[in-house]
Amino acid sequence: MADIQAMTNQAAAGYQGNPNFVYYSLAAQEYDFGGASCNSTLGTQATPHCIFHDVTLGDNDMDCQPMLDASGNTVGTFNCHLPSGTYGVLSPSNSLYAPAYGATRGWDFATGLGSVDAYNLVSSWPGAQLH
Repeated sequence: MADIQAMTNQAAAGYQGNPNFVYYSLAAQEYDFGGASCNSTLGTQATPHCIFHDVTLGDNDMDCQPMLDASGNTVGTFNCHLPSGTYGVLSPSNSLYAPAYGATRGWDFATGLGSVDAYNLVSSWPGAQLH
């Protein structure tokens, strides 16, 4: 993203500051108005003008081990499903596995805004002029 932001700064003729406001503004427009056509599951059939390709399948599985106090009691606020008894995966439940951070429509913990099309991002940036 640093390289893409450098191209954006160059196209907009100067440093753009914190880009998050623009990223989220562009993503909101895309996801609110026809975002389904920018779903990454469409592959090459996605609309060619997508800035972000929304990832809606999958999740972040995160390895975990329970934190234990000096007496061997589990401490902490996260749940760790331990099918092997030693190593586990972050889950909303200790007793069965469920994805903790699933990919959903729009922004999510698993994929953020999705994958980015650098050309479309730079060309959609306010004030950018491609040469």
